[in-house]
Amino acid sequence: MAGPYGTIGSDWDLDARGDMRLRLTVPPNTTATVRFPTPGREAVTEGGRPAEQAAGVRFVRMDGAVAVYEIGSGSYSFAVVPPTGAYDHVDLGVAASEQAHRLAASAYSATSTEAGLTRRYTDVTRPGGWFEFDLAVKPGEPFALRSVETYDGPQLKDYQVIVDGVVAHTRSWQRTAGGPGTVSYQFVVNLPDATRDGVVRVRYQDTGTGYDPSIADVWAMPVPAA
Repeated sequence: MAGPYGTIGSDWDLDARGDMRLRLTVPPNTTATVRFPTPGREAVTEGGRPAEQAAGVRFVRMDGAVAVYEIGSGSYSFAVVPPTGAYDHVDLGVAASEQAHRLAASAYSATSTEAGLTRRYTDVTRPGGWFEFDLAVKPGEPFALRSVETYDGPQLKDYQVIVDGVVAHTRSWQRTAGGPGTVSYQFVVNLPDATRDGVVRVRYQDTGTGYDPSIADVWAMPVPAA
């Protein structure tokens, strides 16, 4: 990205464990705002230490399930680690994890390895497919739902995430990078009636417009403090 004082360079990836890594170079006399999807600011590091302790980095706020930072000129190496203290985690494509969470799926849904991760998908050639599973949460409280998607190339994924029969999120994301890769995202679910018993049923429902959902991991996590 070109700025008035030079080019702002960036490069990011998501490794097989789910860590998001972002490398940034900010030219002199320039500041940049960086947003990280994360359940809390403590998950964001720069150079292996808490991000807000790094020179040139200032924590601004939590914007829902996104940590916002302002950074000055220099080179940075950020990471966002998978959540610790999560209520529950489903490792899709792993039979033991799927069975433990009572997974059910449409007839043509299947599992495989993509972008280095086990995953479950609904099959893009069979529109309307789905898969669903139980997820433990804190009774009566909102929670953050984090997903890791897998890709085998540039694709538009378009589907719904349904929690106890309620559409909690409509996903529409265009990946432009070539080759295999992953994208993680999260959103807050605030359905007190659904979470009252400490378990929700989460469904990934293909809407038949873009590519089907292909999900490697799902976490239920505490909502980050504002």
